[in-house]
Amino acid sequence: MSVHTNSSQVLIPSTWIGVKLGEIEIWGSGGTPSSTVQQYYDGDIPWLVIGDLNDGYIYKSKKRISEAGLENSSAKIVAPGNVLVAMYGSIGKVGINKIPVATNQAIAFTQELRTCLRRIRLVPSGRKMSTIKESGVRGYSSCQG
Repeated sequence: MSVHTNSSQVLIPSTWIGVKLGEIEIWGSGGTPSSTVQQYYDGDIPWLVIGDLNDGYIYKSKKRISEAGLENSSAKIVAPGNVLVAMYGSIGKVGINKIPVATNQAIAFTQELRTCLRRIRLVPSGRKMSTIKESGVRGYSSCQG
């Protein structure tokens, strides 16, 4: 199988299965506490922004929020071992958190994996991607059995 991107063709090994991410996972996204309330920041909760996504495992964050920041925003705690995907800005940048984290609204995250993923690789679905919407995460997850 192959997938055409805007600039090239990506060949997918025949032993991999290509599916839309929304078919195998339930997705959510985070939020940002009000920046005008200082007590919402510099707490104990690692808070990821797109710059923390490293196309690998994530063990730390550059920023942190407080319990009050979590409770007074759309931010949610994401349990370790979930897939994180940038929805805009650096579209398709990914990571897997190895620690509990919260994320801002620019990051979609898996809430429940419906299947075992050993390897994930995102490739565009053929359209020019300017943003990825939480309600319809575009791309493919490829698993080799």
